[in-house]
Amino acid sequence: MTDSLTMPTSPPMTGTQASLYQQLRGHLATLKLTAVAEHLPGVLAKPEAEQWSMTATLEHLLAREVEATETRKLAERLRFASLPTRDFVAAPTSTPPQRR
Repeated sequence: MTDSLTMPTSPPMTGTQASLYQQLRGHLATLKLTAVAEHLPGVLAKPEAEQWSMTATLEHLLAREVEATETRKLAERLRFASLPTRDFVAAPTSTPPQRR
């Protein structure tokens, strides 16, 4: 049993495992799945400790990517909406010309 403050240690990767891991990282970079790549090392340690299935492991990784994508999309929509920020200073308004 591991202490909650320490990470379980896993045996070092073999050459084949390291090569496969690097191929996976390359595929993630090509597909621009940066959130998955970011979380990959930590998630790969969990399936054995948590007894996750392959499907559960993939779902966990892809959920991180979905969260990151949704956050980026929200930020883009807010930027596109051109909502004022706290630092917004209103431009002086001109008075419309008087009708005679």
